[in-house]
Amino acid sequence: MFSAKLETITEHSPKFTSRIETEIPMKLLLKTGLLTCLSLLAVCALSLGAQERDAAKTADAAQAKSAKQEAEAIAWQIPSYPFSTCVVGGEALDAKGKAFDGLVEGRLVRTCCEKCFGVLKNNPAPFMEKIDAAIIEQQLPTYPFEKCFVSDEDLDAADKPIDHIHGTRLVRFCCSGCKRAFNKSTEKFMEKLDAALIEKLIPLYPLKTCFISGEDLNVNGKPVDMLYGTRLARVCCKNCAKGFKRNPTSAMERLQREIAKAERGEGGER
Repeated sequence: MFSAKLETITEHSPKFTSRIETEIPMKLLLKTGLLTCLSLLAVCALSLGAQERDAAKTADAAQAKSAKQEAEAIAWQIPSYPFSTCVVGGEALDAKGKAFDGLVEGRLVRTCCEKCFGVLKNNPAPFMEKIDAAIIEQQLPTYPFEKCFVSDEDLDAADKPIDHIHGTRLVRFCCSGCKRAFNKSTEKFMEKLDAALIEKLIPLYPLKTCFISGEDLNVNGKPVDMLYGTRLARVCCKNCAKGFKRNPTSAMERLQREIAKAERGEGGER
Protein backbone atom coordinates (compact mmCIF):
# COMPACT_ATOMS: atom_id res chain seq x y z
CA MET A 1 0.00 0.00 0.00
CA PHE A 2 2.82 2.37 0.94
CA SER A 3 4.58 1.43 -2.30
CA ALA A 4 1.50 2.23 -4.27
CA LYS A 5 1.20 5.62 -2.56
CA LEU A 6 4.85 6.38 -3.22
CA GLU A 7 4.41 5.45 -6.87
CA THR A 8 1.36 7.69 -7.06
CA ILE A 9 3.28 10.57 -5.46
CA THR A 10 6.30 10.18 -7.68
CA GLU A 11 4.12 9.69 -10.75
CA HIS A 12 2.25 12.95 -10.17
CA SER A 13 5.24 14.81 -8.61
CA PRO A 14 8.27 14.58 -10.89
CA LYS A 15 9.88 17.46 -8.95
CA PHE A 16 9.75 15.42 -5.75
CA THR A 17 11.51 12.54 -7.47
CA SER A 18 14.18 14.82 -8.87
CA ARG A 19 14.79 16.39 -5.45
CA ILE A 20 15.25 12.97 -3.83
CA GLU A 21 17.66 11.91 -6.56
CA THR A 22 19.66 15.13 -6.14
CA GLU A 23 19.72 15.56 -2.36
CA ILE A 24 20.79 12.02 -1.49
CA PRO A 25 24.00 12.12 -3.64
CA MET A 26 24.75 15.65 -2.36
CA LYS A 27 24.49 14.50 1.24
CA LEU A 28 26.74 11.59 0.47
CA LEU A 29 29.24 13.88 -1.22
CA LEU A 30 29.22 16.34 1.67
CA LYS A 31 29.67 13.54 4.18
CA THR A 32 32.48 11.98 2.15
CA GLY A 33 34.16 15.36 1.66
CA LEU A 34 33.97 16.14 5.35
CA LEU A 35 35.52 12.80 6.24
CA THR A 36 38.27 13.36 3.68
CA CYS A 37 39.00 16.81 5.09
CA LEU A 38 39.12 15.47 8.62
CA SER A 39 41.48 12.71 7.51
CA LEU A 40 43.73 15.22 5.76
CA LEU A 41 43.76 17.45 8.84
CA ALA A 42 44.71 14.48 11.02
CA VAL A 43 47.52 13.53 8.65
CA CYS A 44 48.74 17.15 8.58
CA ALA A 45 48.65 17.34 12.38
CA LEU A 46 50.64 14.13 12.68
CA SER A 47 53.10 15.34 10.05
CA LEU A 48 53.56 18.70 11.77
CA GLY A 49 54.04 16.97 15.12
CA ALA A 50 56.69 14.70 13.62
CA GLN A 51 58.40 17.70 11.99
CA GLU A 52 58.42 19.59 15.28
CA ARG A 53 59.91 16.59 17.08
CA ASP A 54 62.54 16.19 14.37
CA ALA A 55 63.34 19.91 14.52
CA ALA A 56 63.69 19.73 18.31
CA LYS A 57 65.98 16.70 18.04
CA THR A 58 68.08 18.48 15.40
CA ALA A 59 68.32 21.60 17.57
CA ASP A 60 69.29 19.52 20.63
CA ALA A 61 71.94 17.66 18.61
CA ALA A 62 73.34 20.94 17.26
CA GLN A 63 73.43 22.42 20.75
CA ALA A 64 75.18 19.34 22.15
CA LYS A 65 77.72 19.43 19.31
CA SER A 66 78.38 23.13 19.87
CA ALA A 67 78.83 22.57 23.61
CA LYS A 68 81.24 19.71 22.95
CA GLN A 69 83.28 21.78 20.50
CA GLU A 70 83.44 24.65 22.98
CA ALA A 71 84.58 22.33 25.78
CA GLU A 72 87.27 20.83 23.52
CA ALA A 73 88.50 24.30 22.49
CA ILE A 74 88.73 25.39 26.13
CA ALA A 75 90.55 22.19 27.17
CA TRP A 76 93.07 22.61 24.33
CA GLN A 77 93.81 26.24 25.18
CA ILE A 78 93.98 26.10 28.98
CA PRO A 79 97.52 24.58 29.20
CA SER A 80 99.12 27.58 27.48
CA TYR A 81 96.86 30.30 28.92
CA PRO A 82 99.25 32.92 30.30
CA PHE A 83 97.53 34.17 33.47
CA SER A 84 96.65 32.65 36.83
CA THR A 85 94.74 35.83 37.71
CA CYS A 86 91.55 37.36 36.31
CA VAL A 87 92.42 39.54 33.32
CA VAL A 88 89.59 41.90 34.31
CA GLY A 89 89.67 42.22 38.10
CA GLY A 90 93.19 41.00 38.85
CA GLU A 91 92.05 38.48 41.47
CA ALA A 92 93.19 34.86 41.55
CA LEU A 93 91.17 32.79 39.09
CA ASP A 94 89.91 30.59 41.90
CA ALA A 95 89.21 33.50 44.27
CA LYS A 96 85.47 32.91 44.03
CA GLY A 97 85.57 29.14 43.87
CA LYS A 98 86.34 28.19 40.29
CA ALA A 99 87.58 30.08 37.26
CA PHE A 100 84.98 31.06 34.67
CA ASP A 101 86.17 29.85 31.27
CA GLY A 102 84.62 31.27 28.12
CA LEU A 103 85.41 31.79 24.46
CA VAL A 104 85.60 35.12 22.65
CA GLU A 105 85.69 34.57 18.88
CA GLY A 106 87.00 31.07 19.52
CA ARG A 107 89.70 32.15 21.95
CA LEU A 108 89.89 31.28 25.63
CA VAL A 109 89.44 33.92 28.29
CA ARG A 110 89.59 33.02 31.98
CA THR A 111 88.05 35.24 34.62
CA CYS A 112 87.29 34.89 38.33
CA CYS A 113 83.53 35.09 37.73
CA GLU A 114 80.82 35.33 35.10
CA LYS A 115 80.35 39.04 35.84
CA CYS A 116 83.96 39.80 34.89
CA PHE A 117 83.56 37.74 31.73
CA GLY A 118 80.53 39.86 30.83
CA VAL A 119 82.58 43.05 31.31
CA LEU A 120 85.28 41.66 29.02
CA LYS A 121 82.83 40.53 26.37
CA ASN A 122 81.31 44.02 26.14
CA ASN A 123 84.73 45.44 25.21
CA PRO A 124 87.16 42.58 24.49
CA ALA A 125 89.89 44.43 22.58
CA PRO A 126 91.99 45.82 25.47
CA PHE A 127 91.80 42.57 27.40
CA MET A 128 92.69 40.41 24.38
CA GLU A 129 95.68 42.69 23.68
CA LYS A 130 96.85 42.09 27.23
CA ILE A 131 96.48 38.31 26.84
CA ASP A 132 98.27 38.36 23.46
CA ALA A 133 101.20 40.34 24.86
CA ALA A 134 101.60 37.86 27.73
CA ILE A 135 101.47 34.85 25.37
CA ILE A 136 104.13 36.36 23.10
CA GLU A 137 106.37 37.20 26.07
CA GLN A 138 106.09 33.69 27.52
CA GLN A 139 106.39 31.66 24.32
CA LEU A 140 108.85 33.67 22.23
CA PRO A 141 112.00 32.37 24.04
CA THR A 142 111.21 28.75 23.12
CA TYR A 143 109.60 29.37 19.73
CA PRO A 144 111.22 26.67 17.59
CA PHE A 145 111.47 28.30 14.16
CA GLU A 146 113.92 30.96 13.05
CA LYS A 147 112.24 31.08 9.67
CA CYS A 148 108.62 31.21 8.61
CA PHE A 149 107.42 27.62 8.93
CA VAL A 150 104.94 28.10 6.08
CA SER A 151 107.21 29.50 3.35
CA ASP A 152 110.66 28.80 4.85
CA GLU A 153 111.52 32.46 4.23
CA ASP A 154 113.25 34.63 6.81
CA LEU A 155 110.68 35.89 9.30
CA ASP A 156 111.68 39.48 8.52
CA ALA A 157 111.81 38.92 4.76
CA ALA A 158 108.91 41.27 4.01
CA ASP A 159 109.28 43.69 6.91
CA LYS A 160 109.00 42.34 10.44
CA PRO A 161 107.54 39.04 11.66
CA ILE A 162 103.80 38.78 12.09
CA ASP A 163 103.08 37.43 15.57
CA HIS A 164 99.72 35.68 15.44
CA ILE A 165 97.93 34.06 18.38
CA HIS A 166 96.10 30.84 17.52
CA GLY A 167 94.00 30.00 20.56
CA THR A 168 96.66 30.48 23.21
CA ARG A 169 99.64 29.57 21.03
CA LEU A 170 102.13 31.87 19.35
CA VAL A 171 102.58 31.41 15.60
CA ARG A 172 104.96 33.57 13.53
CA PHE A 173 104.80 34.39 9.82
CA CYS A 174 106.88 36.36 7.38
CA CYS A 175 103.84 37.87 5.62
CA SER A 176 100.04 38.00 5.50
CA GLY A 177 100.01 35.47 2.65
CA CYS A 178 101.56 32.84 4.90
CA LYS A 179 99.04 33.69 7.60
CA ARG A 180 96.21 33.02 5.13
CA ALA A 181 97.83 29.71 4.14
CA PHE A 182 98.05 28.74 7.81
CA ASN A 183 94.35 29.50 8.35
CA LYS A 184 93.44 27.16 5.48
CA SER A 185 95.45 24.21 6.90
CA THR A 186 95.67 24.97 10.60
CA GLU A 187 95.85 21.39 11.86
CA LYS A 188 98.72 20.48 9.53
CA PHE A 189 100.81 23.48 10.51
CA MET A 190 100.11 23.10 14.23
CA GLU A 191 101.37 19.50 14.06
CA LYS A 192 104.54 20.81 12.42
CA LEU A 193 104.93 23.47 15.12
CA ASP A 194 104.38 20.94 17.94
CA ALA A 195 106.94 18.51 16.49
CA ALA A 196 109.54 21.28 16.20
CA LEU A 197 108.82 22.52 19.74
CA ILE A 198 109.29 19.02 21.16
CA GLU A 199 112.67 18.74 19.42
CA LYS A 200 113.75 22.08 20.83
CA LEU A 201 112.64 21.25 24.38
CA ILE A 202 114.15 17.74 24.59
CA PRO A 203 117.71 18.93 25.32
CA LEU A 204 116.33 21.18 28.07
CA TYR A 205 114.27 18.46 29.72
CA PRO A 206 115.67 17.85 33.24
CA LEU A 207 114.60 14.25 33.97
CA LYS A 208 116.05 10.96 32.76
CA THR A 209 113.39 8.85 34.39
CA CYS A 210 109.67 8.56 33.71
CA PHE A 211 107.87 10.74 36.24
CA ILE A 212 104.90 8.32 36.25
CA SER A 213 106.52 4.88 36.50
CA GLY A 214 109.97 5.85 37.80
CA GLU A 215 111.59 3.75 35.04
CA ASP A 216 114.43 4.97 32.86
CA LEU A 217 113.00 6.95 29.94
CA ASN A 218 114.76 4.61 27.47
CA VAL A 219 113.67 1.37 29.13
CA ASN A 220 111.40 0.55 26.18
CA GLY A 221 113.68 1.91 23.51
CA LYS A 222 112.46 5.46 23.01
CA PRO A 223 110.50 7.81 25.26
CA VAL A 224 107.01 9.00 24.38
CA ASP A 225 107.10 12.79 24.09
CA MET A 226 103.99 14.90 24.62
CA LEU A 227 103.15 18.57 24.92
CA TYR A 228 100.94 20.09 27.55
CA GLY A 229 100.44 23.49 26.01
CA THR A 230 104.05 24.48 25.37
CA ARG A 231 105.56 22.31 28.12
CA LEU A 232 107.21 18.98 27.41
CA ALA A 233 106.32 15.79 29.26
CA ARG A 234 108.35 12.62 28.60
CA VAL A 235 107.27 9.13 29.67
CA CYS A 236 108.73 5.67 29.16
CA CYS A 237 105.83 3.93 27.38
CA LYS A 238 102.37 4.15 25.83
CA ASN A 239 100.69 2.98 29.05
CA CYS A 240 102.21 5.88 30.95
CA ALA A 241 101.17 8.17 28.10
CA LYS A 242 97.58 6.94 28.51
CA GLY A 243 97.78 7.63 32.24
CA PHE A 244 99.01 11.15 31.48
CA LYS A 245 96.16 11.85 29.06
CA ARG A 246 93.50 10.65 31.50
CA ASN A 247 94.33 13.52 33.84
CA PRO A 248 96.97 15.81 32.32
CA THR A 249 96.56 18.58 34.90
CA SER A 250 97.35 16.23 37.79
CA ALA A 251 100.17 14.62 35.79
CA MET A 252 101.80 18.00 35.11
CA GLU A 253 101.63 18.86 38.81
CA ARG A 254 103.43 15.59 39.52
CA LEU A 255 106.00 16.39 36.83
CA GLN A 256 106.67 19.79 38.36
CA ARG A 257 107.24 18.16 41.77
CA GLU A 258 109.73 15.70 40.26
CA ILE A 259 111.56 18.51 38.47
CA ALA A 260 111.73 20.49 41.73
CA LYS A 261 113.17 17.43 43.50
CA ALA A 262 115.76 16.99 40.78
CA GLU A 263 116.76 20.63 41.02
CA ARG A 264 117.25 20.22 44.77
CA GLY A 265 119.18 16.99 44.22
CA GLU A 266 116.57 14.91 46.07
CA GLY A 267 115.83 12.44 43.31
CA GLY A 268 115.05 12.17 39.64
CA GLU A 269 118.27 12.30 37.65
CA ARG A 270 119.08 15.40 35.67
